[in-house]
Amino acid sequence: MKSFYTLLILTTAFSVKSFSQCPPTAAFDFLDINEVEARINQGGDLWWNYVDQAGYEVPNDSGVHSLYGGAIWIGGLDDMGDLHVAAQTYRQKGNDFWAGPLDANGSVTQGVCEQWDKIWKVRRTDIDDFIATYNSIGAPIPVGQIPASILDWPSTGNPYCTDALNNLLLINQDIAPFVDVDLNGEYDPTGGDYPDVPGDECLFWVFNDNGNIHGETGGVPMKIEVHAMAFAFTDITYCLEYTTFYKYEIINRSGVDYDSVCVGKWTDVEMGDYSDDYLGCDTLRDLGIGYNGDTIDGPGIPNYGSTPPIIAIDLLENSAFANNDLMSSFVVYINNVANQQNGDPMLPIHYYNFLRGLLKDGSPLTYGGYGYGGSQIFPWMFPDDPSDTSGWSECTEANLPADRRFIMGSGPFDFTANENFTFAYAVEWVRPPLGSYPCPSFSSITDCADFIQTIYDNVINTKVEDLKNQTLNIYPNPFTDYFIIDLSAIADRENLSLEIFNLQGELLRSIKDIRETKLKIERGNLDTGLYIMKLNSSSTEYAQMKLIII
Repeated sequence: MKSFYTLLILTTAFSVKSFSQCPPTAAFDFLDINEVEARINQGGDLWWNYVDQAGYEVPNDSGVHSLYGGAIWIGGLDDMGDLHVAAQTYRQKGNDFWAGPLDANGSVTQGVCEQWDKIWKVRRTDIDDFIATYNSIGAPIPVGQIPASILDWPSTGNPYCTDALNNLLLINQDIAPFVDVDLNGEYDPTGGDYPDVPGDECLFWVFNDNGNIHGETGGVPMKIEVHAMAFAFTDITYCLEYTTFYKYEIINRSGVDYDSVCVGKWTDVEMGDYSDDYLGCDTLRDLGIGYNGDTIDGPGIPNYGSTPPIIAIDLLENSAFANNDLMSSFVVYINNVANQQNGDPMLPIHYYNFLRGLLKDGSPLTYGGYGYGGSQIFPWMFPDDPSDTSGWSECTEANLPADRRFIMGSGPFDFTANENFTFAYAVEWVRPPLGSYPCPSFSSITDCADFIQTIYDNVINTKVEDLKNQTLNIYPNPFTDYFIIDLSAIADRENLSLEIFNLQGELLRSIKDIRETKLKIERGNLDTGLYIMKLNSSSTEYAQMKLIII
């Protein structure tokens, strides 16, 4: 069991009376469809069990974990220059995040927090079965033939959604994304509507930072609302079966325009035995990386023994930066240390400094050593491959392996009232070739990261243009032998064509001058994996979407 550094609860300048009395979140579920079992907690933290155990088990059912905990951090300045910050670690001082959405004034009641202390979970097989039911019988679909996960989806207007207390949850604002098959603007599964989610399994939850006093940081709330998703695929293509994804839509409900805003992913790596870990980063690929600090993982149990893996947090998307400037900084700090450079954060400004790529005391990171005392300002710690003896890594510094945490920072940027930004991350896991340790090359994890970025850009995050308002149906997807596409809703059928590409952009299948209203596409010689399908007429691109062959 890890020990946590005990910190005093800081008094704050704001009154308790200005906050709701929301309780700490308690709900959790598991993302467990592939070779990872990841515990997902309501609120801003991930993976750990709220008490004293790690919750990112990989391989699934192995009993060994590679991550202990993780969380989203955010901070920025209001128009008076005052700092607002929200973060989470292990709740030993309290919480900065609570369940549920905020109202138009950036407020939330205790009742709303209690209602939304829940995680919604849906699987692709349920969605595919539901679509097949809709295509066979049409609307209205009897409630008894709708999978519970689809019936309960927390989208606007859903008359069947229930809250954490098993009461009907009335939703009058846009929350969970859905495919509006009946085009009435509200989620009604009896009319054919279904969740619009990525992955073969997806978890969805909503949290905010204004439900109570910020016990973790002692900071002033930003009044943000976060719509979060965690998802994974069963696909065995390369490292995808050992990867999980996390997507956050962060909405500014404060009515205030913030500047100098930074968002970060805090991560506590645990490569089996947490006491012998090293950390590093890849600035070109926006990776925070954890690996073993010696040849054999252990002796703490459970551990990976003679085959320690490498794990990476991969920042896939940061919509706050149009120039694709994703990871602006990478800061490592040591657990159970209270020094002013790289120990545990204790004050709101400490959290914000780490987010900005500074040391705890506000001084800049410098290249070499442990990030301070040098002459070259450099906001990414340990950026070089451990196998590079001339680079800056924990290996070249011969640091004592220990329990470490890191913050991947993105910013600064402006965050105006009612604006929203999306941040997406993947957790990638590989075993390097035998004999790689000590000081392994990062090539195996960077190869995986390149593949996952391609998957995210070209498949997961592909925009489906006009797919909803054209009410096209493609089923089943994933498929094994064939899929069917319903083209009856397309008005412009001149020179209608369908193309299938692999992830490298190579054209594998082309069907032109389509006349059928329901087109059956055989798998043929296509291998198991992920593909891109494009449907075009002479004047319109109707869809660009993923196909999955299993």
